[in-house]
Amino acid sequence: MAESKSPAHREGQRLIREVAGWLSMLGVLIPGLQRFYMGHKRWGWGYLGVGLLVFIPSIPLQILSYTLRAFCLMEGLWILTMTNADFDFRFNRDLIGLEWKSVEGRESQDPEQQLESQLKQGLITRAEYEERRQKIRKIS
Repeated sequence: MAESKSPAHREGQRLIREVAGWLSMLGVLIPGLQRFYMGHKRWGWGYLGVGLLVFIPSIPLQILSYTLRAFCLMEGLWILTMTNADFDFRFNRDLIGLEWKSVEGRESQDPEQQLESQLKQGLITRAEYEERRQKIRKIS
């Protein structure tokens, strides 16, 4: 349904889960809008092209088009039911990565300190904290 790595969408701009979900559900009428929003232009054109096959008087092509529209509906429901953390991990990964240096010029923290800070602020759950901490320790 979605690529595992973050696409080259508008540089530094965060994708919003609700917008992506509703655009995907709107794909029942105009397939591919969510793909353009997420920065997957080739997929967007592909969805749009297959979606337009509904106007060709051929039963197999119309079935293909309606199947894609049903897929857009399912993808929209999937996006809308996932948590913001899951959505960010899948589609905003480049914006949530841990960095060694602080953006605001404070003392640099190691990734474990940053994780602990995120946990205290309520940005991540305890399970996410433990999972990411284990990954960091494997790397170190």
